[in-house]
Amino acid sequence: ILRFLLILLPIVTKAFSPSLSLRHGTINRVPPFLQVLATPIIPDSAIRRHDEIQQQIENCDSIEAILNLCDRSKHILRPSHVSFCWNQLSRKWYNDYKELQKIEENPDILKPLISLTIAKSHKMGSRSVAITSHRMAMISSKSNVCFDSEIWNSLERRALEMENFDCKDISNMLWAYARIGYKAPALFNHLAKRDILHIEGLNAQG
Repeated sequence: ILRFLLILLPIVTKAFSPSLSLRHGTINRVPPFLQVLATPIIPDSAIRRHDEIQQQIENCDSIEAILNLCDRSKHILRPSHVSFCWNQLSRKWYNDYKELQKIEENPDILKPLISLTIAKSHKMGSRSVAITSHRMAMISSKSNVCFDSEIWNSLERRALEMENFDCKDISNMLWAYARIGYKAPALFNHLAKRDILHIEGLNAQG
């Protein structure tokens, strides 16, 4: 029965989803029962596991703790977890000179997280790419540590593949690449086009 439904689903969806032509694109009318069938089911255990890892990252009380957690859990961390690691590094210790001094004195301690970021970047969503870029730029500007171009290139490539940036994502990415002086004309042009679409959502900070 399940196999039959999977075969029938695209046929019925196409037959019952006439498109409405609008100024900014099209809207498909899909019957509610087909929307339910087409919605992926995420097991509760997977959701709980995601939340548990997020909480573990948040509970880390030092740079070493976060980096050790990333290294131990690298095979199960999602792209959103990786960006959250960068977020926690910058937020918790941006004003803590002793913690930032650890990065200045030994930049190699970030290598596991950098390698993980590069490996996961192709699956990151727009928010994760923006947060990762922004927090990396914050850490770099505060600690005077220059990250290798490979990680910036990987984030740029992923950003160029996506269209769904909101105004905050755009602002964060533009600031990040400008702050470190990284030349990325293709990325800036790509984000500028998205920025025009979201210009009404920008505030004074953006």
